Amino acid sequence: MTTKRALIKELAQRMECTDVAAKKFLNSYIELITEKLSEGEGVSIHYFGKLVPHYQTERPGRNLRTGEECKIRARTSVKFKASEILIQKLNPGK
Repeated sequence: MTTKRALIKELAQRMECTDVAAKKFLNSYIELITEKLSEGEGVSIHYFGKLVPHYQTERPGRNLRTGEECKIRARTSVKFKASEILIQKLNPGK
């Protein structure tokens, strides 16, 4: 798996800029996407996919060690839907 540090290095090379500038760009990009998702907005990145906040309601659960029933709290997570172009690039010739 590629780390954030490796992404920054690669981004700096491709953009022909310093690692500091690439890090600032990547951090700002991640922060902006996080803000939009926390505001309940989806984010669509052309040729890549969509990130959409997904509200999960409270539901019953079970402690696997003790078998005791418990409630799993409601929470918001993120769903990702890959674009057709990304799927085609991941599966060439299909």
